[in-house]
This record gives sequence, C-alpha cells and structure tokens, in this order.
Amino acid sequence: MQRFQVLLHDKNTPVLSADMRKAAYISVMRNSSTTNRNGFQSLLKFYREVDAMQEKEQSQFLSSGLYGDGEWSVPISLALGSYGKCKNFLLESKFGTVDISKFFPSSDESLWIKVNVEGNGFYRVIYEDDLVARLRKAIQNNCLLATDKLGILEDMFAVCEACKQPMSSLLLLMDAYRKEKDNMVLSKIIDVVNISTVAIPDLVNELKEFFFSLLLCSAEKLGWDSVPGESHLDVTLRGEVFIALATFNHDKTHSEAMQRFQVLLDDKNTPLLSADTRRAVYIAVMRNSSTTNRNGFEALLKLYREVRHQDFVYGLVGLSLEGCETAWTWLKLSSNEKAEEVKAFFASHENPAIDKHVKQTIVHILIKTRWIQSIRQEQSLPDLINQLLIKE
Repeated sequence: MQRFQVLLHDKNTPVLSADMRKAAYISVMRNSSTTNRNGFQSLLKFYREVDAMQEKEQSQFLSSGLYGDGEWSVPISLALGSYGKCKNFLLESKFGTVDISKFFPSSDESLWIKVNVEGNGFYRVIYEDDLVARLRKAIQNNCLLATDKLGILEDMFAVCEACKQPMSSLLLLMDAYRKEKDNMVLSKIIDVVNISTVAIPDLVNELKEFFFSLLLCSAEKLGWDSVPGESHLDVTLRGEVFIALATFNHDKTHSEAMQRFQVLLDDKNTPLLSADTRRAVYIAVMRNSSTTNRNGFEALLKLYREVRHQDFVYGLVGLSLEGCETAWTWLKLSSNEKAEEVKAFFASHENPAIDKHVKQTIVHILIKTRWIQSIRQEQSLPDLINQLLIKE
C-alpha cells in the first residue's frame, strides 16, 4: 500500500517495477472492505468534462446486471490525448471529480480520454457518449495501444452483456475497428458476431455484410497458409477468422475452402490445410451441401474416422446458422427453458468433479438469455446496421 501511494505521485518511480505493479493493485483491492469483494470488479462511469473537471461514479459490477452495494478504493489511470499525458489517482468513494485542466484543454473537442491505461485495474468502464465518440476517432486513427483498444471493446462488451448499455452502442464502437489487425481484438469481435446472429436472426444478412467489413482486412493479412516464424496468436486467429467467414457464407472464403478440400481428398497430408483451417473448410463443405448436391457431404463421411473428435461439432454447426441448435442439444445456450433443461439433466447425472462448472455454465446461460432478450427489444438496430453498411 505504501509503494502504491508513491506510484500515485510518480508513475515512473523505481519503487514499483512493472511485474510488481499488478501485485500492488491486487493489494489495494483486497484491503477494501471484505464485505464488498463478492463481485470483484467495480463499474466506473465517466462523464463529460465540465470546466476541465472529469466526473466519475463507481458501483459494483455484476455480469448478471444486478445491482450490488460494493465499493472499493480503485486505482485509476488516465491517458489524456496521448500516453505522454497521464494522471494516476485513487478513487475512495462512490462519486468524485478530478482536475485535468493541466493536461486537457476543454476547448479541444478532438482529444480523447482512456481510463484504465493498459488494463491494469480490476474494473469496467462506461464512458459518456461524447467520450466514446472521441475514443472511436482515436481507434480509427490508430492512436491507442493494442491493449487499450482491446480494453475499450471488452468493457463495452461486458456492460452490454450486463444490459447496462444497448447493443447499438457496441456495434457503433465496433465500426471503428474496420482496419484492426490485432489478434485479441478480432477474437472479441467474433464473439459479438456469434451472439448477434442468435439474438437478431432477422438481420443475419445485414450483419454478415457488416462483419465481413471488420474481418476481411485481417483475413487478407493472415492468408490461408502459415508463415515461418509467425506467432501462436496469428495461427489461432487465422482459424477463428476463416471459421467465422465460412460460417457466414463469404463467397471467396467458400471458393478457396472447396478447392483446398479437393486437395485434401487427394493428399491427406497436404500442407495446404493446417489443423485450424481445416475447421473452416469442413464448415464450407457442409454449407455447400444439400439434398440435391451431396458430393461434399459424402466426401466428408469418408473422412469421418480421420476427423479429430473435437472437430465434429464444426461440421454440424456449418450446416446452417440454425444448425447450432442441433449441435447444442446437449449443451443448451440461449433461453431460460434450456437452462432448466441443463439443470434437470445434471440433477439426474450427478458428478461432484464437475458440479461447480455446471453451476457456472447455468449462470452463464441465464446471463446470455437476458442479454439476447434485451437486444431483441432494441427497435433502432435495423436502421443502425443499414447506416453502418452505407459507410463501407
């Protein structure tokens, strides 16, 4: 705690090395009231600056969207228009203000504020609309570190999942990531793709076009073939991106996948398909199969015994966007009824080794259900998605 106080006054202090700072943050969080730690994370709300005073409010953050009474002493870091202008302080009450006039002229409407620089704090952030607009411009102009671009997206995803912000806010933010190539950011975008198609199936075609605009830049950069010396993150992302494109019927992806599948049939050891890109190929093959064209399906059956067990589900999901319902009959996803079905199944198949995980899964289902229901009530989504498509 003493070293943390030194850090607040001098962010370059040698008293706390980079690897020790997170331990210091944990210590600060744990020295808060023990009755207030159940949710672990705070939710910080930041508002428009008035006379260069930044207003902030904290509350306990729960993914379920329920309200908690917890409060922490929260270590806050701000980047004010650049990483050369930062401010660190400790929020020890529910409400507070901070003077940023020295770093942040109130007359400059283009400057941005990033809270929780590099994601070192254990809290989520909601920005006032004007501050979000500034951050979107900063993302588009590549002014932020990759960790902060990811942090902004993860914060918005989390607060939307908790139904504290509308889905429209998340989609509008995602529009700023059209040229994004960072692995973790794109993985989070793909998460939004999946939940969106379940929540608003009537807009699937429009959503597909929007998500293509977000993913194609990365797909072109990564390509289908591995590159010597590339990072494991690039290898993983390649599979995720092409799986998403194949699932959403991207024509060019399907065409390439079908050609590579033919090569695979002739040579099971072909280097043209890595373990991760094979999943995308299987999905493309299934999505191009039908009752009148069973060639791809029959060819997949011949490979059946050679497909890794963990890959079975990808071919099934690839049947159609509705195919996921078939694939998940034993692991239900998106309604209260399905949560009850999971409860009933495991009540009659008790296994202490997985009991905790089952309970967590059920909670996760209920959280997703609540979010999906909230998304379906957003009447402005069709117009917003069409506006985003026009911008392309």
